Amino acid sequence: MTKQILLSLVIAISSNILYAQVEHNTTGVLGLGYKVDAAGPMVESVTPGSPAYVADVQKNDRLLKINDQSLAGITLEALTEKFKIPMGVSIKIVVEHEDKTQQEVVLKKAAFFSVSYKIFRYMIFFDENNKPVYKPDQPCIWGDDCYNGYGYYAYSANEAFCGEFENGKRKEGLYYYVENGKPCYYLGAFSNNEYTGKGTLTYANSPTEHFMYTGDFLNGNSEGTGSIKNLNDGHIFTGSFKAGKKEGYGKETTADGIKIIEGQWKSGVFQDGENTLYEDWSGLSIEEQVKKAEKALLAEKKTDSLARAAAQAELKAYYDKQQPSSYVQQTSSDYSPPAIDVVARAWEINKTSKGYALYESFDVGFSKYQSGSCFTGCKDSKRDIYILVEDNIPGFNMTKLYANEVPNPHDIPPNIAPRDNPANYADWGKLGNHKGIDTYFMSISKEAYSACTYQWELFSTDDKRHFVKILVFGAK
Repeated sequence: MTKQILLSLVIAISSNILYAQVEHNTTGVLGLGYKVDAAGPMVESVTPGSPAYVADVQKNDRLLKINDQSLAGITLEALTEKFKIPMGVSIKIVVEHEDKTQQEVVLKKAAFFSVSYKIFRYMIFFDENNKPVYKPDQPCIWGDDCYNGYGYYAYSANEAFCGEFENGKRKEGLYYYVENGKPCYYLGAFSNNEYTGKGTLTYANSPTEHFMYTGDFLNGNSEGTGSIKNLNDGHIFTGSFKAGKKEGYGKETTADGIKIIEGQWKSGVFQDGENTLYEDWSGLSIEEQVKKAEKALLAEKKTDSLARAAAQAELKAYYDKQQPSSYVQQTSSDYSPPAIDVVARAWEINKTSKGYALYESFDVGFSKYQSGSCFTGCKDSKRDIYILVEDNIPGFNMTKLYANEVPNPHDIPPNIAPRDNPANYADWGKLGNHKGIDTYFMSISKEAYSACTYQWELFSTDDKRHFVKILVFGAK
């Protein structure tokens, strides 16, 4: 069985820690464990809420037939093969209970959410259409009548709850529902069946937009302190909420922590500054995006200038000790916003609008006294690497990208060491100049360059210390 870890969250909110690990299984299970002994195959366990449980398959039942074929004399391996059916396909089983009565049941695999939360584990099963396992005549699938204590209740073919009940109402646990065709859930505390207290909610604004809110709730709405993560592009907003809307101070950043907007909100509307990243830039040229990115970064002028000045002072102190006396510090504390950051922001918006995510962003320094060594790790998906560097740097040069430590023998010709194989090297392309910044580009697919790391070096011929910014994007 293959499993995918969907979410693993450790989020600090209002000095409280909300911890949850949510496992999303999409290959499907029937929910029964079995063995084969001298008398034949027998059910060893049945998972509460699973298709087998709902169909009343019981522990110690004997398995007599599958799809009208006798299981007499079958081996454990052969029985396992018979249960390897895809999601959405039915299988007919005849079981014999301990009282010797026989029952024929039809089962389909169900996917599930499994949540380890505090000291409990909650599971909710759903079919290939994301619909919860549901029987109108048996809504309380397990538990003490789903009134007080722990249980699993399917309200309809679109919503179910697994957790603690108090006087017939949800108290704490995992509430699952379908919205815009997507599986959504709330994990946390309730009051009068409404989200109240600490919790995590994933929800779908549309079939293509999925979000996750973690924080304070009141009467079913976000209220208090919390954060919203856009599960499509990774942007995170952290701040205050009231009646389900942003209210008061808040800050939004990209997935890698770059600030987008910060300030005061009222009824979900930003009150102070510009919110340029919510405009549609997809139809703009990179030159037009650069202009908009420069305007957006002007709001960060003071913070950026102070941070850059502090970083330059630290670098200067280091290189004054390490480099010859002829070393000249490149000063740009009055160069704000930095053109290289403007172009980097524009490329990030350009790529994310095309379905890419920013995996890495880092700076590399170099001069004639010391080359700049660059490394990036491998990803399973396609990678696009962008190098942003000021133009007119004396003697600027870059080595080819080298695919290091090729792991698959078929990727290199026989009897040729990886470092001697020309196929492991690739040239950089150039995408033009914007605001005095050159952009170099490399597109990598695993099929073309299979490696453990990719590396290259940067050089110049003058005394000044120069910097480039590296952006590594990957297809989502």
